[in-house]
Formats: sequence, structure tokens, C-alpha cells
Amino acid sequence: MNKTFPRNVEALTTDWLDKAFAQKPNAPRVLDSKTDRIIWGTATKVLMNATCKDAAGNTFNKDICVKGGFDERLRQYYDLGVMFLQEAVFYRDVAPQLDILLPECLYADDNGSDGVVVLENLAARGATFGDPTKPLTPNQALPILEMMAELHAVTWNWPTSKYPWLVLGSPSQRDGITAMAAGDRFRELSTRPQVARSITPPYGDGELMMSALRYLWERDDKSSALALGHGDAHIGQLYFEPDGRAGLLDWQSIAMMPYAKDIAYFLGSALTVDDRRAHERDLIAAYLQALQKRGGPKIALSETWEEYRAQMLQGMVWIVVTENMQPIEVIETLNERYLTAMRDLDTLGALGF
Repeated sequence: MNKTFPRNVEALTTDWLDKAFAQKPNAPRVLDSKTDRIIWGTATKVLMNATCKDAAGNTFNKDICVKGGFDERLRQYYDLGVMFLQEAVFYRDVAPQLDILLPECLYADDNGSDGVVVLENLAARGATFGDPTKPLTPNQALPILEMMAELHAVTWNWPTSKYPWLVLGSPSQRDGITAMAAGDRFRELSTRPQVARSITPPYGDGELMMSALRYLWERDDKSSALALGHGDAHIGQLYFEPDGRAGLLDWQSIAMMPYAKDIAYFLGSALTVDDRRAHERDLIAAYLQALQKRGGPKIALSETWEEYRAQMLQGMVWIVVTENMQPIEVIETLNERYLTAMRDLDTLGALGF
């Protein structure tokens, strides 16, 4: 097995790619490769072009995207390995069971503490990507909720013993938010002008917000309505095919979690404030219909609404997201949407704070 995982972009050699591709039956050989572009972020994306030869001797070029934890600056916050492990096992073990739109995965594997994936380069064939500064319409949001219903129905109440990597609650999300808000970071990051303008009391109280979040996580782990969640399904994780169909990317936070966590985190980010206020109940009802249709349980809208109110708290992470992870205009936009949603829904009140 190709268990030598690259820790930096220099390790993404032609030889490494050839060994990675060889893990799949009838895979092409990689004869040469070059790096076209590097997109630094929480997950670094290295866009490459590989010259390949198939079993019949035909030579062709393949545009690929290699994703992994290649930015040592971000490893200073916390161990990022678990994020890339979770994404690799999603593509390897879970994706084949789902009927949802996903990029072609050419390689995905883990070594027990880290992971890496090689995906098709979606942009090279005309796909576009979600832009938080350009919100969706309610009609555009509906298919994403139906996709979540498929994921949740197929994985409803999976036992954590099903796979060695399957956990209760996303360690990458929980460890990441805890690390980003530790010490003086919450105060320092919450006072950035682009962030502070959306904060009203008590949402600028870092100790209170983290106490509420830890309570939410404890509550999550006692829930009897769990499914495999994406865990980070904000609008910036979307991609759009040339025909308009949409899919989700960045499956680095998957874990068993309350089904409404994905719903709240998505709707809180994807719609304008006015559209969310006007359409969120109807969109949640549509999700519940899709969940039942795909074999999931029948759940009352009133029950889901209360869970939705509480789960919106996850959006507080945008107070402490740094510019190493996202552009400041994205941080500003999503922080404003989530904090407005928390006030509208009295999220802290829903949790007893």
C-alpha cells in the first residue's frame, strides 16, 4: 500500500502519483506530472496535470487536484491529520454507497492518522464553486438539502463500530474550534473590524460562547437521531456542474451527529437574511419529506425546528476563522449571516443560556 503520505507539496512527485493511482484495478500509469497551481487553505489543493498511459498503451493528460495538510502554518493550531483522514475514508468507504453528485476520486487512503485524496480537477472541465458573497435562492438551496437527506437516510444511526474511523461528533470540528478560540484568540479575532460590526451582546463573550458550544456537543452525543453528517456544509463548500447541478466538497469533518446540524449550518450560510427568514421552515419541511422518501425516519417539523435553532450555534466558528483559512470578505459575510440567524432564532435561549 502507498502509505508514505506527503507532508508538503514537494513530495507530490510523479513516482508518488504513479503508486497512488496503482491502488485501483486497471489504473493508468503516471509517466510525468507538473504542478499548475497551489491553493493554500485549511486543506491545501495542489492542481496538477498528469501524463498517463492506459493498459492499451494510449497516452493522455489528466487534470487532477491533490488535497492534503501541506500548510505547516495551520498545523500550529492543532493536528490537522484527522481532517484529511476523514475525507479520505469518506471517498473510499462511504461515497460508493451514496447516490449523490461527487467529483471523480482517483485515489483516497489513510495511514491511521492522516490521509490524502486525489480528485479530478473540477474547474478544468468547467465546474464553478460556491461563493459566500453570492447567496443562493431558496430554489437553489433545495437540491442541496435533498442531497443531505440522501446522506442522512443511508447512514441513519450507524453504530460507531461500523468502521474503525467512524466517530461520534467531529473531532476536526471540535478540536479546531476549541484551538482557534483558545487563550486570547477569541478576543483578538472577535475585535477585527469586519467581525466586530456583526457582534452584539452576549455573542462577543468568548467564555459564554464556548461554554454553550461545549454544552451543545454534550447534547449532540446523547441524541437518538444521529446520521453521518458532512459537518462543514456552508455555501463555500459547493460546486456547480456546467448543467447547474450542485455537489458538496471538503468532506473533512464527517462524523455521526444530529441530522439538523448540516441543515442549520447550510441554511445559515447559503441564503440572504431575508430569504432565510421567509423560507427556512418550508425548506426544512422539504428536507424531512426527502429524508422519509429515501428510507429515513418520519420526523415532525416542530421537533426539527427546535433542533435547528440550537444547531445554528455552530456558525459562531466564523468569529474565530483566520485569514490563513478564508479571505476576510468571506469571514465577514458568513459571520454576519450566522450571528443574525442566532439572534433571530434565539439560539442561546434554545440551549438554556
